[in-house]
Amino acid sequence: MILLFANNAVSTIASPLTPTSVSVQVAPGTGALFPQPIVGQQFFKLTFVDALTGLENEIVHVTQVVGDVFTIVRGQEGTQALSWLVGDAARNMTTAGTQSNFIQVQQAQAGATNTAVDTGTPNSYVAALSPVVTTRIFGLLVRIKAANSNTGASTLNIGAGSFPITNPDGSALGAGAIIAGGFFEVVDDGVENYQLISSSQQAQSTAGAATTGDIKFRPTSESIAGWIVANATTIGNTGSNATQLAGPTAANLFAWHWNNFSNTQAPVFTSAGVPTTRGANAAADFAALKQIEVLDLRGTAMYGMDTMGAGATTLLSGVPVVSGAANLAGSILGENLHALIKAELAAHNHGGATGGMSANDPHSHTVNAYNNGGGAGITTGGVAQPITPQTLGTTTASVAHTHSISNDGSGAAHNNAQRGIVGFVYIKL
Repeated sequence: MILLFANNAVSTIASPLTPTSVSVQVAPGTGALFPQPIVGQQFFKLTFVDALTGLENEIVHVTQVVGDVFTIVRGQEGTQALSWLVGDAARNMTTAGTQSNFIQVQQAQAGATNTAVDTGTPNSYVAALSPVVTTRIFGLLVRIKAANSNTGASTLNIGAGSFPITNPDGSALGAGAIIAGGFFEVVDDGVENYQLISSSQQAQSTAGAATTGDIKFRPTSESIAGWIVANATTIGNTGSNATQLAGPTAANLFAWHWNNFSNTQAPVFTSAGVPTTRGANAAADFAALKQIEVLDLRGTAMYGMDTMGAGATTLLSGVPVVSGAANLAGSILGENLHALIKAELAAHNHGGATGGMSANDPHSHTVNAYNNGGGAGITTGGVAQPITPQTLGTTTASVAHTHSISNDGSGAAHNNAQRGIVGFVYIKL
């Protein structure tokens, strides 16, 4: 509540008080000298001082003024509720508690009254402000350092109960709106929700900025803050031994892979690099120091999947599936090189001719023979005489036979990749 003040607001008690009294009447006509608080929203401090010695005192909070009668809350700032007599002083004085309500420059710079550290669990954020908040306050701005990334709709409890955190349009938060180790800001609407006003990833996405899972191509090889390479290496928390990124900044992308892809598409490993099953959720596996394999886009083009929220096109029918399916996002299809099989060849004729005859067409073959009987020749006078080859004749019978044309080609794989530029493909953390 708001603390009120007034100048020269001094009176005396007009009716005796016991230690259990919850109201006090001041001298006639002096009630108007004091602040006039709105019930439930404002109050002021009143100090009673005994008229006899001036040594006894009690500080009370005044929550309502009706004429000269004040509604009071007894024994504040370590004082005790006492009995008071007519004539004892009733003054609106400065107290230690009054001064403590004033924020100092250093506290203002540090946001001391509206900044706190989250002690809750994923999607259920809890923080304690100082001073403690016990009721909803319209317009209260709160900064929280998150202990966990959110994976969906989330709530916040800063002392007045747990209420939803929403986007400015009233919608529930999506995964990644709050990042572990980062700050987020909310404003209390005083009734139903805490509205997220910090630059959440969802807000960035609406504005066109890159958010978790976005893809970026660079025709260079470089390190880009906030991005990792889509190369089938692993990411995880500190201590996970992940091969590309091990630290809290990997939490968002870890959850993105975990929630959107199967254990075949984005397999999970132990911290020792051994394939394993998935746990209860992404946050649990991240906390358990597991690794997850990021998408592998090396040598891979990007296609709109067959359905993409509409009817099937069949444009990817028959395309080889490496993993997944043509109508499943994140699947890998196609080949960069392919060796043709006979069934994939176009129907065609071979060049050249075999004489235009069928296998059983009658035609002639001349048969030549040498040495008729296979002897070594005739020797005359010790000199070998050559034997003239003899033609045995021709055959015109129909004889089954075939003709062949020599094979050609290598059977090696041929290029399917269109001309393009190569570089690095990145995924946003």
